Amino acid sequence: MTPAQAYERLHFRIEPHALPAELAVRVNNPSPYFVTLSSLVLRASGAPPVPVASLRRQQERMIAPWSDAVLILDLLSASRPDLRSLELVYSVVNDHGGESRGERIDVSLGLP
Repeated sequence: MTPAQAYERLHFRIEPHALPAELAVRVNNPSPYFVTLSSLVLRASGAPPVPVASLRRQQERMIAPWSDAVLILDLLSASRPDLRSLELVYSVVNDHGGESRGERIDVSLGLP
């Protein structure tokens, strides 16, 4: 695996969070490289997809090798989204300081 491929190996999982205006996302980095997220948005499935939560600005975004990090997302509306049909779109900072293309994945839920 190369550093450029490390971001494709990230695993994401929505977890319970105490505050109603926030969601928590656990990010697992199974690679030997540091990965820094530049953006992360949860979108409701549908046509067109609707953003429902985005990465809080003031928090650590670097995920260490072989580790997990819990990131907080701020909800973009007053109501909590349907957590059964979400798509996560993210991009990372590459080795040249630029931004990778956005990756789209379905997220697994850590909720009952």
